[in-house]
Amino acid sequence: MKFSEKIKQMGDRIHSCAIDIASKKNQRDILQKDIASVREEIKSLQEQKILYEKSSIFLQHFSEQRRKKGQEIFSDMGTLALQNIYGEGYRLDITYDVKRNRPIADVNIVSPYADNKKGEIQYSSDYAAGGENDVVSFAMKIALLQAYRPKQDGPVLLDETFKHLSVGHIDEVAELLSQISDSLERQFIFCTSHRHPSFKKCADKSFVIQREKDQESVVLLDS
Repeated sequence: MKFSEKIKQMGDRIHSCAIDIASKKNQRDILQKDIASVREEIKSLQEQKILYEKSSIFLQHFSEQRRKKGQEIFSDMGTLALQNIYGEGYRLDITYDVKRNRPIADVNIVSPYADNKKGEIQYSSDYAAGGENDVVSFAMKIALLQAYRPKQDGPVLLDETFKHLSVGHIDEVAELLSQISDSLERQFIFCTSHRHPSFKKCADKSFVIQREKDQESVVLLDS
């Protein structure tokens, strides 16, 4: 083989190797870009994971604080209502728990009348007297109305709310309605079958439904 032919073959090989090197370099550059892209994605996912964990901790803490605040609002309102009607020593005790991923609330009434060392007895609202449940139910509705966001304004309609309460506690009920209406700056429209003077006394206006000859009419009573 002549030297010129051999030199040409070697030149061709060098050219082929150069092309191969360029091709490999291009593949390397593509792989490096892919590696850099994957690393950026991993970094982003790690940052999202950290943010999610922090957010989760914050939301759990926030939820716990809201739960405790709600517990205080409902317990305080229930205690206020019970003590205003039944006297000191009564209180409402609300405990929260989570069972099967569902929040559970136990509502208990604490009464000072008991033959034990603590001088009180605690029983579930399921076993409370009808009048006591009326009082607790009223307190829960007012507490829920106050805790609801955004705040709901306007009057509160009460229809036979204390129908199971004994007549002996009507004075206390009327005073409680008057106090809550003043403190919360809310109007109560109270419908009741009780013809008790205390309701008329605590109201700004009182109406009575009269029936005469199969006809009903609404009459404004004198203040």
